[in-house]
Amino acid sequence: MLRSYKFPDLLKVVDIFAIHKGSDPTSKLNCKPISVPSAMSNVFERLLEKQIVPSIDTKIPTLLCAYRKNYSAEHTLIWVTEKIRTTLDSKGVEGMISMEI
Repeated sequence: MLRSYKFPDLLKVVDIFAIHKGSDPTSKLNCKPISVPSAMSNVFERLLEKQIVPSIDTKIPTLLCAYRKNYSAEHTLIWVTEKIRTTLDSKGVEGMISMEI
């Protein structure tokens, strides 16, 4: 599988369930699809993760927390808050541009 660079079609099969998130269970707008991959797909994903993450982890910026183990958006918010606080405590000027992509 790893040598051909193709994800096997059998591992692409998932079970999809509709979870109701609103008041009217008959409306399609109130359904959230949840996909559950096969157990073999999860095993394959874990194997790839163990091989790929160590090589790219050093290349990812420290504040990029998405899809990283033991990181969350809170880590970045705490870092930014502390950076602003320490700069303002030392009578410095701090600026920030925030955007969602």
